[in-house]
Amino acid sequence: TKYVLNAPAKVAVSDEPEAANPKENVIDGNLDTRWSAENEQWLLLDYGETVNFDTILMAMYLGDQRTSEVSIEISLDGKEFLW
Repeated sequence: TKYVLNAPAKVAVSDEPEAANPKENVIDGNLDTRWSAENEQWLLLDYGETVNFDTILMAMYLGDQRTSEVSIEISLDGKEFLW
């Protein structure tokens, strides 16, 4: 299944240990791919402009078998974050 996304201008991650699961997979719209890194990590989606969202959809690999703690933080300048 593939979903159309409002793709950000830039994707940055705290770690990218698996070449088969790179950060670009986060925004490819394909539920068969993923970005993967263990322990506490972060992912930054930079849209390059102010964007309004009314919904955020997130799919987690093996989400029916694992638990994950997620925090969504928002910034207008990339330095100060609100959540």
